[in-house]
Amino acid sequence: GIVATAGATLTEAGNQVATLAGQALNSVGSAFTFTNSTNLTVGAVGAIAGIITAGGPVNVTAGGVGSLLTVSNAIDTTDGGSTPGGAGITLNADDMALNAAINGGTGGSVMLSPNTPTRTVDLGTNSAGNLGLTDAELDQVTANILEIAAAGSINVTAPITQAGSGYVTLMIETAGAVTNGEAAAAV
Repeated sequence: GIVATAGATLTEAGNQVATLAGQALNSVGSAFTFTNSTNLTVGAVGAIAGIITAGGPVNVTAGGVGSLLTVSNAIDTTDGGSTPGGAGITLNADDMALNAAINGGTGGSVMLSPNTPTRTVDLGTNSAGNLGLTDAELDQVTANILEIAAAGSINVTAPITQAGSGYVTLMIETAGAVTNGEAAAAV
């Protein structure tokens, strides 16, 4: 795990880490940024679980075409609630499995986007070959704004509701088309 007193920025394109955990807690507002060249799991390493900052932004990228970012332990910019305003969280990967809390706090935003610019985002279904984000995965997010950003198309293939979620506003941003598949989005 990474423990950084004044933040951490590890953006070497050749990083190949299987499991990432880290803290940037000693200096309020310290950022935590990590770029990996392949699949990446935010998990537990030794005594450190997930990624925690005290109001500092978090940016995590699982690079490479088709790479999977799995969130198995929480990403929290509120230091467990001691900095409730939180900060922005940006996650970039061609596919994501959001299995734990992603907490940007009451003032933070969370952006989820594919690493490959032309990758389609599938809201509602975890479909092969796309950045598939289910309603249950989006419910893991606590933030003022949850932003789904893509240069390619965004397809809504199953209902997305705020029931059980911790985000206030869902923002969809794309240079491509937004299409509604079999079911309507109830946001």
